[in-house]
Amino acid sequence: MQIISANNKISEPTCATIGVFDGVHLGHRFLLENLQKTAISSQLKSLVVTFRNHPQEFFNYQNNFKLLTTENEKIDLIAKHKPDFTLLLDFNKEISAMKAADFLLFLKNNYSLKKLVVGYNHSFGSDKIGDFERYKEIGKNLNIEIVQCEPYFFCNNLSFRPKGEIACCQQKTTYKQNAIYSFSVVSNSPFGRNDSVVSSSNIRNLLLDGNIETANTMLGKNYSLSGIVQNGEKNGRKIGFPTANLAISSQKLIPKVGVYSVDVLYKNNIFKGMLYIGNRPTLDGKKQSVEVNIFDFNENIYGESITIFLKKFIREDKKFNSLEELKDQLIKDKEKICCYFDRRRYLLF
Repeated sequence: MQIISANNKISEPTCATIGVFDGVHLGHRFLLENLQKTAISSQLKSLVVTFRNHPQEFFNYQNNFKLLTTENEKIDLIAKHKPDFTLLLDFNKEISAMKAADFLLFLKNNYSLKKLVVGYNHSFGSDKIGDFERYKEIGKNLNIEIVQCEPYFFCNNLSFRPKGEIACCQQKTTYKQNAIYSFSVVSNSPFGRNDSVVSSSNIRNLLLDGNIETANTMLGKNYSLSGIVQNGEKNGRKIGFPTANLAISSQKLIPKVGVYSVDVLYKNNIFKGMLYIGNRPTLDGKKQSVEVNIFDFNENIYGESITIFLKKFIREDKKFNSLEELKDQLIKDKEKICCYFDRRRYLLF
């Protein structure tokens, strides 16, 4: 995969998709897979068009907006789908002012766009068309070919790709497959029970609610936090639970405060652990801390990079009357986490 910017050009004809791709969740992955299939069958180069910054950050719709993936994490996840090119654009005043037709023309003139693939309920351009038929019409006028693919579903914590006639959540719907239009857009539509639509915003809300397992299912992977281990106050060491304190990117979404069972990746090795997120009320802390107690581990890793994969929310944060009382609770937490991992291991066999 070649990473390009607005300063680059592509001369070979391309099949592209556009999106922020924050989290690169199951819906995104389904779209990226369809991009590759469409590009290969059409003998076109595949192009992912995405942004360095989130449009919500630019428009300031939400103060202190946080991301599911940093730029590097997003690029690494997109690269797993092996597109030929990934175009990283700055979502700025110029881009935000472009109408849909202007943006498609920009992609056609600079990146040889021939086909476009869009996801469910996706819209782009300052004119906010939001009508799939209008996008088809604009594409036809620009001589950009369009295809529509199968929808994507998430239902009862199970994701699947329907074939033709689908029965889902006790509703039955018939879908046409591979509809070919002169201007073709690939569109995938999630459907499920209890608003279980796979979207980055839903996943953010799940993480902030501590619903890690559902968030992980929608992501198709375990939500992760990466950072450099920094010096802390070493209070955990005093009670037999030394922790690695992480410096996390200020752009990254930190899940709900509390205790979690986690996997810890360090130098290509995976360790089990117990993660704490909070301001340490027992110690009258004022600043949020992200720290992990790594089981069966006794190495000096200050200044080293580690990645934490969140598995399950264990309990809420709480202020204890003493460090000894906190220690007693941490022993119980660790026992609960070890039981969780033992059950998971049993289920695998």
